Amino acid sequence: MILRSRVQEARSRSNFIVIALQARARALAGRPASSRQQDSRTCFFSRLWRAIVMSTTTSTAANAWTPEIIDELLVQPLQTESVAARISLFRSGLSGDRMRFPIVSADPSAAWVDEGEEIPVSEAQLDEVESPFRKVAGLSVISRELAEDSSPAAADEIGRGLVRDIARKVDLAMFTDAGAKAPAGLATLTGYTQVEAPETLTNLDPFVSAKFRAAGVGAELAAFVMSPDDAEELAKLKESSSSAKRLLTEAAGQAGTMVIDGVPVVTSPALTNGISWAIPKNSVRVGVRQDAKVDVDHSAFFTSDRVAIRGTMRIAIGFGHPKAVVQIVRPSALVAG
Repeated sequence: MILRSRVQEARSRSNFIVIALQARARALAGRPASSRQQDSRTCFFSRLWRAIVMSTTTSTAANAWTPEIIDELLVQPLQTESVAARISLFRSGLSGDRMRFPIVSADPSAAWVDEGEEIPVSEAQLDEVESPFRKVAGLSVISRELAEDSSPAAADEIGRGLVRDIARKVDLAMFTDAGAKAPAGLATLTGYTQVEAPETLTNLDPFVSAKFRAAGVGAELAAFVMSPDDAEELAKLKESSSSAKRLLTEAAGQAGTMVIDGVPVVTSPALTNGISWAIPKNSVRVGVRQDAKVDVDHSAFFTSDRVAIRGTMRIAIGFGHPKAVVQIVRPSALVAG
C-alpha cells in the first residue's frame, strides 16, 4: 500500500508539471518568432529539464530525445568546452567503428613541357588514417525535487556540468596518456617534431622555431597549447628589463586572445608544465559518432527518490600529419617524462 501510494503521488506530481509545461508551451507559441528564438538560444538546456519530467510518460518520452536536441545538448557544447575540439578539425555525425580520413603522402609531379607535347602522367599517393571510436560517458544523479524544479536554471547547470565533464575527459585523452579505453592522443603519438626550450624562458624563440619547423613540412599552425602556469609565465615576459611592454601580443580584434608570432595561445589544465604543443591546421581531427545519447532513468535510484541522467558519446582522435605537430619541451619535463 505504501509503495502504491508513493507511485500514485509521483504520477500526480509529474502530471501536474506536464500540464503546466503544456500551458507554458502554448504561451510561448503566441509570442513573436524573434522572441521565441531568443528564448530557445538562451535556454536550450531547459529542453533537458522538460525531458526529465516528461520521461514519466511514454508518449512524450519518444519525442524528447531527437538527434537535433542531442546535438544541442552534448555535441555543439562539447566543441566549445573542449580545448581539443577547438584546436582540431571537428566532425560529428560520423558512422562506423572508426574515424577514417584520407591523406596525401606524396603530391603528383608537374613538369615543364613544350606546346603540344604529351604531359607526363603522375598520380598522388594517397593513404588513409584510421582511428577507432572510444566511448566516453558521464552520469549525474540529482534529487527528484531538483529535476522537477520549475526553473530551467537547474537543468542548465546539470547539462553544462555533464558537458564540462565529458570535455575534460576528451582533453585528457588528447594531451595525456589516458589509457587503453581512451582514444590515443599526443602522449602516444610518434613521428612528431621536437623543439627543446631552456628551463627559464627569456624570449619566445622556441615557439618561433616551432612555427617554422611546421612550415618546413608544409603546415600552418592553428594554435600553441600549453598549461595555464606556462602561459602565465610567457605573459609576464617583457621586451627588456627596463620595459613594461609584454612579448605576448593580443590578437587583432580578439580581446583577451594572446598570440605568438600571429599564432593563438590556448591553455588547458590537462597539459604538464614544461610541455607545449604547436598544433597544425586541418591535420589533427576529433570525430564524434552519430549515436550520442542522453538518457534519463527514474528507477535506478528509486529508493532514494533520485533521477539519473546519463550522457554517452563515442569519440576518435586522429593525426594526419604527425611531423607537422611540434612539441616544445623544457629539460625538467624531459626528465619527468
